[in-house]
Amino acid sequence: NSAIIKDSQGHKMKLKTKMSFKTFYTLTGAGYNYTVGKNPDGYGVAIFKDEQVIATFNKYGSGFVNDRYNVDCANEKDVAMVAAIVIAVDNISDKNKKAYFNVLSAIL
Repeated sequence: NSAIIKDSQGHKMKLKTKMSFKTFYTLTGAGYNYTVGKNPDGYGVAIFKDEQVIATFNKYGSGFVNDRYNVDCANEKDVAMVAAIVIAVDNISDKNKKAYFNVLSAIL
């Protein structure tokens, strides 16, 4: 339920699942305050840095062969971190789905 992300300065941060109404993930470490949650302006998911939206994204397409996302990043300097967060969120989501189907198949 978590992933490690390293920033451009080499600081390691941990992205982990958080169950709440508005927040899906939190990124902790290295003095950053990132969260991933519902997009307050509409469809999709938003990435927040210090409670300000820095990017939004949503998955599109079938997702059976590959994962595709629409990503809108507000500031060019945040692109690398936004890409890392989207990839980490996708990896966590894939692992959670795999675990769910393993439990479901064991029950059936």
